[in-house]
Amino acid sequence: MNIARRKFSFTEMEVFLAVVRELNFSRAAEHCCTTQPALSVMIRELERKAGAPLLLRSTRRMSLTPAGEQFHLACRRILDQYDDGISQFQNFVAGHAGTLVVAASPSIMAGVLPKVLQRLNRLHPDIKIEVRERLHEECLRLVREKDAHCAITAYKREADDLDQQHLCRDRLVLICPATHELAAYKQVKWQDVVRYPQISLPADSSIRQIIEIEFIKRKLKFQPLDEVERFTSLLALVASQRGIGVLPGSLIEQLSYRNLRFLPILDMTAVRSICLITARGHLLPPALEHFRAVCLDELATDPP
Repeated sequence: MNIARRKFSFTEMEVFLAVVRELNFSRAAEHCCTTQPALSVMIRELERKAGAPLLLRSTRRMSLTPAGEQFHLACRRILDQYDDGISQFQNFVAGHAGTLVVAASPSIMAGVLPKVLQRLNRLHPDIKIEVRERLHEECLRLVREKDAHCAITAYKREADDLDQQHLCRDRLVLICPATHELAAYKQVKWQDVVRYPQISLPADSSIRQIIEIEFIKRKLKFQPLDEVERFTSLLALVASQRGIGVLPGSLIEQLSYRNLRFLPILDMTAVRSICLITARGHLLPPALEHFRAVCLDELATDPP
């Protein structure tokens, strides 16, 4: 029979490794919490199953036979792989390892998420993050359909199927050309914003939804001059003096544009709640709790 097909137990392999390590039956038996006669019987049975002598015994010393050397290598390799596999499993269960798929809206990707990922990698290097950059509604769809474990995006009203944990408040700011008449203001109100042509993100953007609510409050219909997919396009059009726009303050902190002014909007409603969002009832990887803790710790201070 081919030796590769013979079945050796983990206990047999561990006993054999102890004997090889100690080269002494008495010490090996003590290490294995058994008696020397019992250990001798186990080694004889192991050699019978192996179909070849594994140890050379003499009154002076003990050594490995060629078959013993090969069996020693095989046992070491098997038990090392076993130990590594169990260690990886235990780290996964404890949340110290694993892969998380995180959906994030573009403004979050360019604003607050990079520092979260940087800190997570420093504290938990074995947690791997796969980011899916999508607009607000698409982020939520990925979470609901189990294509993402969580999303970091703005709070969603009337979403009873989602668990939404507040991370920070993100105030909206007005962007206008440095030559625009609003550029002389220190801060603006929504009443100032509605008077000018708007460059806007798409309807499924959380920022766009906040703006539309503010217009409805004033019995106005939001009709942007231009609708763009990315905030970079919005900034470019505003810089070309085509109109004004509104973006989150956390994003503006990362940007530097010479010919643009960024003005706070003086209104308690000119803010969005950034949340860690998961689907209610979905089983989630343990690593998510470490990711959640880093998000809370890194973003605990609400931006001004």
